[in-house]
Amino acid sequence: MTRNNRSVRNSAMVLVYTMLTVIVLMAATSLAVDWGRVETAKTELQNATDAAVRYAVSGISDGTYSTKAIAAAANNNVDGVPLTLLASDIDIGYWDTSARTFTANGTPQNAIRVSGHRTAARGTGIPLLFAKAIGRNTCDINTTSIASMDGMPYALISLGTVNMSGTTMVQRKAGEDSSSDGVIVAGNTNWSMTTNNVIAGDQFYVGSQPNQGTITGSRLAMTTALACAIPTTPTGLSSITLTGNSGTLTNQSGTYTCGSINLSGTYSLSMNGDLTVYCSGAVTLGGNININTNGYKLTIYVTGSNNTNITANYDITGLIVYAPNSNLTINVNGILTGSFVGKTIHFNGGTVQYSSAYPVPITPTGGGGTGISSATVLMVK
Repeated sequence: MTRNNRSVRNSAMVLVYTMLTVIVLMAATSLAVDWGRVETAKTELQNATDAAVRYAVSGISDGTYSTKAIAAAANNNVDGVPLTLLASDIDIGYWDTSARTFTANGTPQNAIRVSGHRTAARGTGIPLLFAKAIGRNTCDINTTSIASMDGMPYALISLGTVNMSGTTMVQRKAGEDSSSDGVIVAGNTNWSMTTNNVIAGDQFYVGSQPNQGTITGSRLAMTTALACAIPTTPTGLSSITLTGNSGTLTNQSGTYTCGSINLSGTYSLSMNGDLTVYCSGAVTLGGNININTNGYKLTIYVTGSNNTNITANYDITGLIVYAPNSNLTINVNGILTGSFVGKTIHFNGGTVQYSSAYPVPITPTGGGGTGISSATVLMVK
């Protein structure tokens, strides 16, 4: 009887050890197979959030950043399924280039943060095959990407020729970012510069390398030309009148449409918030007009092909002119702090000063060979 009991105990122990071995083998298999699946999915999730945030920054100025992030995410699969972003996964805010920190809803708004999630709580956790045997059905994965328009500090973009004459300077706002002091001036075709023209940064070009002017950075060839989307006027906007050679317009902010802009003489415009204007006609800012942005942005989208002229004796901070189908002339006795896009650019006198607070509002495409992209992903988690 004792021998039989011992035999039974031994058989039971063998069964226990066998079961433990099976569990250990299942766990090891889960580690090898399921872990590999999870790591692959996490890489795909990171790539998807990177793509979403790069596209989203091009919608900062017109408020389409959330729509663009969601659309870009849906074009990328994670574990074989398109990534779905919620509005709560997308934050707009301020990226401090010196501290390398992101502040949600901070100002000036120059960056987007996108968080990607595949979790059991959302019903999208990554399925586990072998780990089910030990009670684990899914695994949660989460990633975060932050991108800022300041990844490419365009001060001037010309989709055609660039003609710089007189005494002209393109530079970055002094002391703004010690890690990136230069600017970018890009032109798709012929460049014309003189010895009095200075670009305190990089010159991007297509074709033969220009050899005029003073470039403190590098001359970089683009293998494909830059392209900028033609802006369209949103529906339902109220109109604003911005014409005259005298008068005062105070406490302006919001988004409007207008037929043309023609301000000259002693006209005075002051703002109490960001002011965005979609202009279907010509744009002229001239004379001794006083435009006081009070630290906000004045963004002018030129939707047509009429000329755009900034020819005046004044300084203005926060001016963004996006006119990819319009010939742009800048001839000022002062400093324009902002960014400028034109079909062609004729720059004859004055200084254009780039600031990360006033980036080009719609990111250009193309420009291969220089490392140009829609935005630089600044931080991932």
